[in-house]
Amino acid sequence: MLRSSSDHHPGLFVTVDGPFGAGKSTVVAHLAQLLVAHGEQVHTTAEASTSAIGALARDLTDTVTGPALACLYAAHRYHHLDVGEINLGDGYVPSSLVMQRFDGVEAEFLWALNSAADRTDVAIAFDADPAVTTTRLADRGPRNRFHRALGSSHAEVHFDRTSPRAPSPRRLPRTTA
Repeated sequence: MLRSSSDHHPGLFVTVDGPFGAGKSTVVAHLAQLLVAHGEQVHTTAEASTSAIGALARDLTDTVTGPALACLYAAHRYHHLDVGEINLGDGYVPSSLVMQRFDGVEAEFLWALNSAADRTDVAIAFDADPAVTTTRLADRGPRNRFHRALGSSHAEVHFDRTSPRAPSPRRLPRTTA
């Protein structure tokens, strides 16, 4: 089981997960702006972040596969969370569950690998129409090998909809882009 963020970090830890092109980055950026405008101390992060481990994970995603890549992203997850009043994450463990399924990594392995990672206080999961995410992917260009695969948007949405989720203290309904 993932540990509560209050066990390790003060403040509120909110994550937004869902398929590439579902609007996660946009929502995190707008939410951060709104919270800062209301005087809150906000730290935003993404998987992979700009930290040294995050850059390494991002750079090696095209050449490292399977459990090795899963371990690299887990190491990044253990390292990058900052201490702030509000931590907003663009992607977290659920996104890894989806992406690692492209490599055939079992969910049980991923949950075990991330068992001591900070647990979110609020987990927001986006859903999206694969036709919409396919268009957005074509407009933005693929970020890594997962996005270059034929039908990747359809596979990612399918994996996202069928991936086992960890329980979280508060669960908001899934939204559709």
